Amino acid sequence: MKRLEFKSVLDFTKRVCEVYEDETANHYVSVYGKYDFIKQVLQNLIVNGYPIGNEIELQDFEVDNYDKEFVLYLVEDGIIVEKVWHEKNEFHEAMYFYGYSNVAFVHDECNSALLKYVESKYVFEVAIAEDDVDDPGYRTNTIETVHISYNDRGLPCGFSKAWTTSENGVICSSAYLHFSNDIDILNEVAEKFGVKL
Repeated sequence: MKRLEFKSVLDFTKRVCEVYEDETANHYVSVYGKYDFIKQVLQNLIVNGYPIGNEIELQDFEVDNYDKEFVLYLVEDGIIVEKVWHEKNEFHEAMYFYGYSNVAFVHDECNSALLKYVESKYVFEVAIAEDDVDDPGYRTNTIETVHISYNDRGLPCGFSKAWTTSENGVICSSAYLHFSNDIDILNEVAEKFGVKL
Protein backbone atom coordinates (compact mmCIF):
# COMPACT_ATOMS: atom_id res chain seq x y z
CA MET A 1 0.00 0.00 0.00
CA LYS A 2 1.43 3.35 -1.06
CA ARG A 3 1.46 6.24 1.43
CA LEU A 4 0.32 9.66 0.23
CA GLU A 5 1.09 12.79 2.26
CA PHE A 6 -0.91 16.02 2.08
CA LYS A 7 -0.48 19.44 3.69
CA SER A 8 -4.16 19.71 4.60
CA VAL A 9 -7.47 17.90 4.47
CA LEU A 10 -8.49 20.42 1.82
CA ASP A 11 -5.55 19.38 -0.41
CA PHE A 12 -6.45 15.73 0.14
CA THR A 13 -10.09 16.38 -0.80
CA LYS A 14 -8.97 18.03 -4.04
CA ARG A 15 -7.05 14.83 -4.84
CA VAL A 16 -10.15 12.74 -4.11
CA CYS A 17 -12.12 14.89 -6.56
CA GLU A 18 -9.42 14.46 -9.24
CA VAL A 19 -9.40 10.69 -8.78
CA TYR A 20 -13.22 10.54 -8.82
CA GLU A 21 -13.31 12.38 -12.15
CA ASP A 22 -10.60 10.11 -13.62
CA GLU A 23 -11.76 7.12 -15.67
CA THR A 24 -9.63 4.75 -13.54
CA ALA A 25 -11.92 5.25 -10.53
CA ASN A 26 -15.06 4.79 -12.64
CA HIS A 27 -16.85 7.23 -10.29
CA TYR A 28 -16.48 4.97 -7.24
CA VAL A 29 -14.07 6.23 -4.57
CA SER A 30 -14.00 5.52 -0.83
CA VAL A 31 -12.34 7.34 2.07
CA TYR A 32 -11.88 5.68 5.47
CA GLY A 33 -11.25 7.65 8.64
CA LYS A 34 -12.39 8.71 12.08
CA TYR A 35 -15.14 11.27 12.68
CA ASP A 36 -13.12 14.52 12.55
CA PHE A 37 -11.31 13.56 9.35
CA ILE A 38 -14.42 12.32 7.50
CA LYS A 39 -16.39 15.39 8.66
CA GLN A 40 -13.85 17.71 7.03
CA VAL A 41 -13.69 15.66 3.81
CA LEU A 42 -17.52 15.66 3.64
CA GLN A 43 -17.65 19.41 4.17
CA ASN A 44 -15.06 20.04 1.45
CA LEU A 45 -16.89 17.80 -1.03
CA ILE A 46 -20.19 19.61 -0.40
CA VAL A 47 -18.46 22.96 -0.86
CA ASN A 48 -17.10 21.66 -4.19
CA GLY A 49 -20.64 20.93 -5.38
CA TYR A 50 -20.91 17.18 -4.88
CA PRO A 51 -24.49 16.25 -3.90
CA ILE A 52 -25.51 14.28 -0.83
CA GLY A 53 -26.46 10.68 -1.63
CA ASN A 54 -29.09 8.58 0.10
CA GLU A 55 -27.38 8.24 3.51
CA ILE A 56 -25.09 10.25 5.76
CA GLU A 57 -24.50 8.25 8.94
CA LEU A 58 -22.00 10.54 10.67
CA GLN A 59 -22.31 11.38 14.36
CA ASP A 60 -19.61 12.23 16.83
CA PHE A 61 -18.81 10.23 19.95
CA GLU A 62 -20.87 12.46 22.26
CA VAL A 63 -24.03 11.64 20.28
CA ASP A 64 -23.90 7.85 19.96
CA ASN A 65 -20.67 6.65 21.66
CA TYR A 66 -19.26 5.40 18.34
CA ASP A 67 -15.49 6.05 18.19
CA LYS A 68 -14.43 3.82 15.32
CA GLU A 69 -14.00 4.44 11.59
CA PHE A 70 -16.45 5.69 8.99
CA VAL A 71 -16.35 5.18 5.23
CA LEU A 72 -17.27 7.97 2.84
CA TYR A 73 -18.24 6.83 -0.66
CA LEU A 74 -18.17 9.27 -3.56
CA VAL A 75 -20.33 7.66 -6.23
CA GLU A 76 -22.49 8.82 -9.15
CA ASP A 77 -25.52 9.18 -6.85
CA GLY A 78 -23.59 11.50 -4.54
CA ILE A 79 -21.85 11.24 -1.17
CA ILE A 80 -22.67 8.40 1.22
CA VAL A 81 -21.20 8.01 4.73
CA GLU A 82 -21.57 4.83 6.81
CA LYS A 83 -20.13 3.30 9.96
CA VAL A 84 -17.59 0.57 9.20
CA TRP A 85 -17.68 -1.19 12.58
CA HIS A 86 -20.84 -3.01 13.64
CA GLU A 87 -21.46 -4.28 17.15
CA LYS A 88 -22.50 -7.85 17.88
CA ASN A 89 -26.17 -8.59 17.35
CA GLU A 90 -28.38 -11.60 16.62
CA PHE A 91 -27.09 -11.78 13.01
CA HIS A 92 -23.30 -11.36 13.35
CA GLU A 93 -20.36 -10.95 15.71
CA ALA A 94 -18.83 -7.53 16.35
CA MET A 95 -16.81 -6.81 13.23
CA TYR A 96 -15.82 -4.46 10.43
CA PHE A 97 -18.01 -4.74 7.35
CA TYR A 98 -16.43 -5.06 3.91
CA GLY A 99 -16.24 -1.94 1.77
CA TYR A 100 -15.95 -2.01 -2.03
CA SER A 101 -14.71 0.70 -4.38
CA ASN A 102 -12.37 1.17 -7.31
CA VAL A 103 -10.01 3.47 -5.38
CA ALA A 104 -9.78 3.58 -1.56
CA PHE A 105 -8.02 6.10 0.68
CA VAL A 106 -7.37 5.03 4.29
CA HIS A 107 -6.41 7.71 6.82
CA ASP A 108 -3.34 6.75 8.82
CA GLU A 109 -5.24 7.01 12.13
CA CYS A 110 -7.44 4.02 11.20
CA ASN A 111 -7.03 0.69 12.98
CA SER A 112 -4.84 -1.60 10.85
CA ALA A 113 -7.40 -4.41 11.39
CA LEU A 114 -9.70 -2.47 9.05
CA LEU A 115 -7.41 -2.99 6.05
CA LYS A 116 -8.43 -6.58 5.34
CA TYR A 117 -12.03 -5.37 4.92
CA VAL A 118 -11.13 -2.72 2.33
CA GLU A 119 -11.66 -4.28 -1.09
CA SER A 120 -10.40 -2.07 -3.87
CA LYS A 121 -8.17 -2.26 -6.92
CA TYR A 122 -6.10 0.65 -5.56
CA VAL A 123 -5.64 1.29 -1.81
CA PHE A 124 -3.64 4.26 -0.49
CA GLU A 125 -2.69 5.25 3.03
CA VAL A 126 -3.30 8.96 3.65
CA ALA A 127 -1.30 11.17 6.00
CA ILE A 128 -2.20 14.78 6.72
CA ALA A 129 0.31 17.30 8.08
CA GLU A 130 0.15 17.38 11.85
CA ASP A 131 -2.43 19.68 13.45
CA ASP A 132 -4.45 20.19 10.25
CA VAL A 133 -7.35 17.93 11.20
CA ASP A 134 -9.73 20.09 13.24
CA ASP A 135 -8.01 23.33 12.14
CA PRO A 136 -10.83 25.64 11.03
CA GLY A 137 -8.41 28.24 9.70
CA TYR A 138 -9.08 27.60 6.01
CA ARG A 139 -12.87 27.81 6.34
CA THR A 140 -14.88 30.90 5.57
CA ASN A 141 -17.85 32.04 7.65
CA THR A 142 -20.56 30.80 5.27
CA ILE A 143 -20.20 28.69 2.15
CA GLU A 144 -23.11 27.71 -0.10
CA THR A 145 -23.20 25.31 -3.03
CA VAL A 146 -25.99 24.32 -5.39
CA HIS A 147 -26.20 21.30 -7.68
CA ILE A 148 -28.99 20.99 -10.29
CA SER A 149 -29.90 17.58 -11.73
CA TYR A 150 -31.28 17.21 -15.24
CA ASN A 151 -33.35 14.45 -16.83
CA ASP A 152 -32.66 12.73 -20.16
CA ARG A 153 -34.41 15.57 -22.02
CA GLY A 154 -32.14 18.16 -20.42
CA LEU A 155 -34.85 19.59 -18.16
CA PRO A 156 -34.30 20.24 -14.45
CA CYS A 157 -35.65 17.39 -12.32
CA GLY A 158 -34.12 18.24 -8.93
CA PHE A 159 -31.62 20.25 -6.98
CA SER A 160 -29.51 20.14 -3.85
CA LYS A 161 -28.35 23.10 -1.84
CA ALA A 162 -25.76 22.81 0.91
CA TRP A 163 -24.39 25.44 3.21
CA THR A 164 -21.75 25.45 5.90
CA THR A 165 -21.41 28.10 8.59
CA SER A 166 -18.51 28.54 10.99
CA GLU A 167 -19.02 30.72 14.03
CA ASN A 168 -16.68 30.84 17.03
CA GLY A 169 -15.13 27.53 15.98
CA VAL A 170 -18.51 25.77 15.77
CA ILE A 171 -19.17 24.36 12.32
CA CYS A 172 -22.71 23.64 11.14
CA SER A 173 -23.46 22.00 7.81
CA SER A 174 -26.93 21.67 6.32
CA ALA A 175 -28.24 20.36 3.03
CA TYR A 176 -31.59 20.17 1.29
CA LEU A 177 -32.50 18.02 -1.71
CA HIS A 178 -35.69 18.10 -3.74
CA PHE A 179 -36.63 16.10 -6.82
CA SER A 180 -39.85 16.32 -8.81
CA ASN A 181 -41.11 15.61 -12.32
CA ASP A 182 -43.48 18.59 -11.96
CA ILE A 183 -41.42 21.60 -13.08
CA ASP A 184 -43.84 24.10 -11.47
CA ILE A 185 -43.51 22.49 -8.03
CA LEU A 186 -39.75 22.20 -8.50
CA ASN A 187 -39.47 25.90 -9.41
CA GLU A 188 -41.63 26.88 -6.42
CA VAL A 189 -39.50 24.93 -3.94
CA ALA A 190 -36.24 26.07 -5.57
CA GLU A 191 -37.34 29.70 -5.32
CA LYS A 192 -37.93 29.32 -1.56
CA PHE A 193 -34.29 28.22 -1.22
CA GLY A 194 -32.98 30.96 -3.50
CA VAL A 195 -32.09 28.50 -6.27
CA LYS A 196 -32.60 29.53 -9.88
CA LEU A 197 -33.22 26.55 -12.18
